[in-house]
Amino acid sequence: MEVSKSKLANYHFSRLKRFMIKWETRSLGADIDRLIAILPCVIYADKAKIDILLSRTQDALKKYLKQNAYALPRILDRVVMRLLKYKDEEKYYLQDRSKVFDIVLQNIQLYGVVIDIFDDPMFEHLLEAFDERIKEGYDREYTLNADGQRMLSFQEKYSV
Repeated sequence: MEVSKSKLANYHFSRLKRFMIKWETRSLGADIDRLIAILPCVIYADKAKIDILLSRTQDALKKYLKQNAYALPRILDRVVMRLLKYKDEEKYYLQDRSKVFDIVLQNIQLYGVVIDIFDDPMFEHLLEAFDERIKEGYDREYTLNADGQRMLSFQEKYSV
C-alpha cells in the first residue's frame, strides 16, 4: 500500500486563496479544464481511500503534464478544492459524476489518466466500473439506428 504524500484533511483554503488558485488556472487550456473536472470525481469514487488516490493522482499528473509541470501545484489545489466541496455536500459529486463520463467520451485520452490512477489491485473494482460506463457511453453514441444501418449497407453495396 502506498503512503499518501498529503492528506485531504490538511488542506484549507481561504476565500482569497481560492480566488487566486482559480485566477492562476483560468487560462491553462481546455484539456486542463477537463482534467480539473474529472479528477475530483475519480478520486471521490472511493471515499475511504481519498488520500491514497490523491497521491496517485499527483503521480499520474506529473507524467501527463510534463510541459505544464509548473502548474501542477495549482491544478492539484483546484482538484482538492472540489474534493472539499464534495465532502461538505455530496450533491455536487452526484451532479459532476454524470458529466465525467461525457467529458471522457469527448476526449478518450483522458481515460489514460484514470487508468494510471486506478492502476492498483485495490482499485480494480473502480477501474472495471469506470470501464463499463465508458463502454456503455460509446455503444450509445456510436450505434447506428435502423435507418443508418440501411443507408450504410446501401453505400457498401453500391460503392466502387
